[in-house]
Amino acid sequence: MRRSVLSVLTALALSVTACGSDWLGTNDVIDDVTGDVAVDAVADSTQDVTSDALEETISDVAGDALADVYQGPEIVYWEKLPAIELTGGIYDQVPSVFSRISSYTTEIQGANPPDPSFLGASGVGNGLVFALFGYGVPTNSMHGFAGPGYDLAESFFGDYSLRLSSDVAAAPFTFDIERVARSLNAPVVITVGTVGDLELHTADFAPWFDGTVEPGSDSNYLRHCVIRNVTVRNTGDSGQTGVTVVVTAFGEVSSPADGVFVEEEPTRMLVTRVAGGTGIVSGNTLTVPVGDIESGQESSFVLTHCAFEPGTAVELPEIDVVALLQQTGEAWQAWESTLVDVVTPDPMVNDFIDEMKLSLKLQTSEGGATCPMSEYTRTWTRDNMGPVLAMLSLGGFEEVEGYLDYVYYGILREGDLKNSYPANLEIDFDSVTVPDWASMPPLGDGSIGKKRVSAETPSYMVMMYGLHNRFTGKTDRIVDRVGLLAYRNFHPQKASVGRVWPGADGVSKSVI
Repeated sequence: MRRSVLSVLTALALSVTACGSDWLGTNDVIDDVTGDVAVDAVADSTQDVTSDALEETISDVAGDALADVYQGPEIVYWEKLPAIELTGGIYDQVPSVFSRISSYTTEIQGANPPDPSFLGASGVGNGLVFALFGYGVPTNSMHGFAGPGYDLAESFFGDYSLRLSSDVAAAPFTFDIERVARSLNAPVVITVGTVGDLELHTADFAPWFDGTVEPGSDSNYLRHCVIRNVTVRNTGDSGQTGVTVVVTAFGEVSSPADGVFVEEEPTRMLVTRVAGGTGIVSGNTLTVPVGDIESGQESSFVLTHCAFEPGTAVELPEIDVVALLQQTGEAWQAWESTLVDVVTPDPMVNDFIDEMKLSLKLQTSEGGATCPMSEYTRTWTRDNMGPVLAMLSLGGFEEVEGYLDYVYYGILREGDLKNSYPANLEIDFDSVTVPDWASMPPLGDGSIGKKRVSAETPSYMVMMYGLHNRFTGKTDRIVDRVGLLAYRNFHPQKASVGRVWPGADGVSKSVI
């Protein structure tokens, strides 16, 4: 599917314009004005200007003069950020994943990192587990881990950072330079930290699998994990001896075995391990001996962070990182190929749009809930508007239907509309009943929570169903849920408040 960026943006603009027309009744006004301008009047005006006069007017304007009338604006492309050269090792083994790296990268001096608010966060996830990279100190820190399920529960797990050291007993180094990039061919984040002639590379991802994953299988286990392929390279002219990687946990952890961290909460746990069990645990550090690395050589190992319910973790299966990366890339590309391929003259714009696709998809739970996976989680009824508009414009109609269905199930499960719902619900429509919407109390009367439930939340619900209809032509969900939509549209709040609609700034406006 391929459309130009102009057509995509035009569709988006038209959808917003159409909504505005319906809200304010401007369609009728436009129809009335148009009807007042008779065809005969237009024809009379045209006849007043004879063909000869038109030709004389045009001939008076020379070709050069016409060229001077309008000068288009100078085209200035966005400046590209420093590129990251990724060759050799895992990068050459899976070219389908690493052949296209986003132009948006982070490069900082490791000894003097900026405030995290000036750093860009890159996410990995598969709908069951999610984590951010590029946002901590050092930038390879895994931050804000959520799982199993897109819900922070008691809190996010983490952080977990990686540094280099020259000896098992030595303090870790501070990186000279740190870089962060992401693949646009797969949901994979790359970090590179440099100390002298040594480079610490990570390729971080949550595995994707096609089709149904069998319970108890290795694939089902690995779905619960963020996997980090860790590589140490020696770029100097002489060998390096006694190289180690130090993994630091910033939360409270225990160690039931060599090379294993466990971070526990009442409802879940995060198990961090080195594949093969190599590693020395001391307090909150896990030291992995890499050994001697000759000039121009590298050494790699696999670090996993896997989230489970308490007491359900099993032995880590054998991990083939190349195969997992290949499969994850293929699954991502199969999904992304169903969307609009937006191509513009500016590579930075192209990368921005493709990264937006990644951001939207990675922050969608396996049940279909769209979630803000930073600082807090859950799915927020009115905040679905952004993903709905974006995915409709990009052709992601099934994704939007997943959003609508998830929130609808949440409404039925809770018995009425709320601002937000858990993002880890298992949808089972047979377990819920549809209320008699006509007999429901007015929204905002105090019986169902905060007052904005009476305004922005129901209004956005109606708008999202209308937008879905305009882009797809489908009416099945509107017909099936007409009672809910009528309740939201015509009975949204106490009569004394008046009709309330959301403004462009997200703040409700009262229309009496």
